[in-house]
Amino acid sequence: MALGRANHVAVVDVPARKVIDYILVGRRAWGLALSADEKTLYVANGLSDDLTIIDTQTLQPIRSVAVGRVPYDVLIDDR
Repeated sequence: MALGRANHVAVVDVPARKVIDYILVGRRAWGLALSADEKTLYVANGLSDDLTIIDTQTLQPIRSVAVGRVPYDVLIDDR
């Protein structure tokens, strides 16, 4: 779950309905997209103009990539 102004993504245990961790990302986390294999989460950070790439196995950011001005969503085209 993107937490916007909090600059974090919340890791949620859905069956338990409980937040189990928080991952620090760029400024104003908005859009999220999960890779088809569910190993990578992409986070659009609107006010830092970048995309944070997160390893879902370790729950750690891999890196941030500059993507232009005010990104708000992520689309994965894996065709």
